This record gives sequence, structure tokens and C-alpha cells, in this order.
Amino acid sequence: MILNLEHEDLEDKSKFIFGSNGHRLVKKIVQSIKTSSESNQKHLESFIEKLIQLILKHLNDFLESKGIFIIIAILENTEYKESLLLILKKYSKLINGLAENAGAQVLKKLINE
Repeated sequence: MILNLEHEDLEDKSKFIFGSNGHRLVKKIVQSIKTSSESNQKHLESFIEKLIQLILKHLNDFLESKGIFIIIAILENTEYKESLLLILKKYSKLINGLAENAGAQVLKKLINE
């Protein structure tokens, strides 16, 4: 399956991104930026930038699903941590109100540091 982040319809991607296996693949792609070659890093950075746009456009969907682990992977593995944290802190009330689960606990800790 090809994940086309240019496509506007989240319904096409939701089962993949928010599903129990799809989010793991996307998370691994994000995590691979640390060990990838310079030429691959440019492609990964472009992918991550588009992914961040998708996250911000559908923040609730990501926060209330396994997609939260993709947000955490971006914060823990990329140079986008500071800029994404600034944005997420604006939603701290929403994030702090999330149901207690492993992903929510980690994200709450990251934004409240």
C-alpha cells in the first residue's frame, strides 16, 4: 500500500494510519530518519513535513487513536520537535484531557516538560 499524503481524503488513510499495524510502519519510517543516508533524509524530511500537516489538520483523530504514537515518534526522533511542541502546547488542555493510556501519558509528559 502506498501512503499518499498529498491526497486530501483522510478516510482512505485512516484505517492504515490509525490501525494497529499501519501506525507502526509510519512510526518506523519516522524513526529511520536518524540512520538514513543524506539523500534519503531529504525524502524523509519531506514525508515528515507532509505528515505533520496531516496531523495538524486532523489532530483529534491522531490523538484519539494509535496515531498518537506517530506524533511521539516525530517528537522523539526529528528536528521538528521544538516547532511541533510549540503548536501542541496550544492544545495542552485537549491533550491533558485525553484518556489515560500509554501514548497519552508519554505525549502529556513531552508537552508539559
